[in-house]
Amino acid sequence: MKRIFSVFSILLSIISFVVIGEKHGQAIQERTASIYTSPINALLKATIDNVGNSRSSVAARIGKPLSMSFEFITNPNKPLHDDRIHTLTYDGLVIRIHQAALDNKEKLLSVRMTKNRKGLFPELIGKSEGYIISTYGQPTTIREGKIEYDTRDDDESGLGVIELEFKHSSVDAVELTYYLD
Repeated sequence: MKRIFSVFSILLSIISFVVIGEKHGQAIQERTASIYTSPINALLKATIDNVGNSRSSVAARIGKPLSMSFEFITNPNKPLHDDRIHTLTYDGLVIRIHQAALDNKEKLLSVRMTKNRKGLFPELIGKSEGYIISTYGQPTTIREGKIEYDTRDDDESGLGVIELEFKHSSVDAVELTYYLD
């Protein structure tokens, strides 16, 4: 009986250590995952969620554009197919949508803002360089009048690039450009 109690105590101790180890391992994995979810990737993802990924979803969320145009571009993977780039222009906002020739699927290519749009995007126009860096971290590139964040430099699942243009020490324009893959 004493021996059974000892074996039971040892098994209980081992199980406790395994459970504690699993919880610690999960905590490490969650911390590691959050490291690779950069604030810039989150901003790029939120913009897709708010704006949409097609001409119809953009029009449904923002309204009818002031103008629309398109141009043909050669598909780099299929040179015999011409894709389209649709440009939707709004007051202080230019949205470009890529349309693949093979399957007609549309995908958000870029968003350029020169005016804040409350509720649709973070209000970055007019913010200082110090505010941007303290909010989004150290940029990939700093040039005269521009800073850039490239999410592929953070991890391979990066969504795109954000470029902020400065005039008189504050953000004058923001351009989000998405990778097409």
